[in-house]
Amino acid sequence: MPEITDAEIMEFARYRIFGTPDTVGKKINDLEKDNRKQREEINGLRESVPEEGQLLISKEDGIEFKSFMELGKSVDVKIRLEAGTKASTKLQGLETRTAAVSFAKAAGLAEQAVDTLIAIPDLNGAKFEVRKKKNDKDEEVEIPYLTLAGENQVAMSFEDAKGKVSVLNGLRAASLEEPRKSPGKMNFVPSGGGGGGGKGVTIYDKIRQEAEDKQQTAQKQSDSRSVEDRLGMVRAG
Repeated sequence: MPEITDAEIMEFARYRIFGTPDTVGKKINDLEKDNRKQREEINGLRESVPEEGQLLISKEDGIEFKSFMELGKSVDVKIRLEAGTKASTKLQGLETRTAAVSFAKAAGLAEQAVDTLIAIPDLNGAKFEVRKKKNDKDEEVEIPYLTLAGENQVAMSFEDAKGKVSVLNGLRAASLEEPRKSPGKMNFVPSGGGGGGGKGVTIYDKIRQEAEDKQQTAQKQSDSRSVEDRLGMVRAG
């Protein structure tokens, strides 16, 4: 039996605290494996951390961003979108006016009524059109139709539309009162011009003003209700 010193005996006793040699060896191997795994995870995290001035985004966002980049610089894209929106709005306005001109003609309205038709708040976003039908004499005639803005709206003839949009009755009355025409021209006699050479105010101007007043009143009422709702929330709180 080999001889050992007292110091070695004490050292051996300390080893025994950790277990048998096999147990200690296994613990050391497991710790080394965990250590290696943790170092690899730390290195992976370091690689995934963006450098200063960089942002980290998902793979899906990266693909979408690349698609945006193909359209050009954001400033240029914004300019093109704004120009396209303006052009689309202008084209839509021209299309609406062209349709309104045909509608007014088929409805027997004066040329001056077109701007009023477009300005009437109740007709905002309405679709004007003309449909061809045959009358009792088997003659093809043009019938004016309009469809109000909103869901589940159906096309109405001008006569039916007057029952829903009362101001249209004034337009028809204005057209019957108005004309004193020269050949090949559509003239308009101001209703309040007098003989003093002034331009006067036409009945169409009055109708447009009434429509604008109605719209402003509705907006004021809406703003007033909004203020009352906010005050009610404050009191409730």
